[in-house]
Amino acid sequence: MSGLEVAGLVLRVLPILVKTLLTFKKALSTYRKAVRLIHALGTDLTNEHYSLICTCEWLLQGIAPTSKIDMMLKGPFGPEWKENNLNRALRIRLGRSYSSIESGMEELKQLVEELATKLGLGSDLKMRWKRTSQLTPPFRS
Repeated sequence: MSGLEVAGLVLRVLPILVKTLLTFKKALSTYRKAVRLIHALGTDLTNEHYSLICTCEWLLQGIAPTSKIDMMLKGPFGPEWKENNLNRALRIRLGRSYSSIESGMEELKQLVEELATKLGLGSDLKMRWKRTSQLTPPFRS
C-alpha cells in the first residue's frame, strides 16, 4: 500500500472514528446524568417516605396506642387500618379532607403496585430478578 493509499484510508476512517467517539461520549454523558438523576430520585423518595411516616405518626397519636402505630406503619395496607374505631376517629380528625386523602392513598397504592409489577417485585416488595434483562421494557436499557 502506497503512502497516498494509506493517507486516503486514514482520511476515510478518521471521521468515522471521531463520530463514534463523540457518540460514545454523548452516551456516557447521558448515562452519568441518568445515574445522577436516579440517585436524586432515590433521595427524594426516601425523604418523602420519612415525611409520610412522620405525618402518619402525628395523625395517629391519641387515636391508636404506640405499639399499634408501629405495626400500622410496617404494614400500611394491613387490617389495623381497616378497624371501625380507627376509621371513625380518623374521619373526625380529618374532617372534610378525609375522603380526598383516602382516595389519594388508594391512588398511591395502585401506583406502587404497578411500579412493583414493572420492577418484578413480589407482593412482599422484594426483588425476584437477578439480572437487568429480566426487567420489563420501560426499565430495560
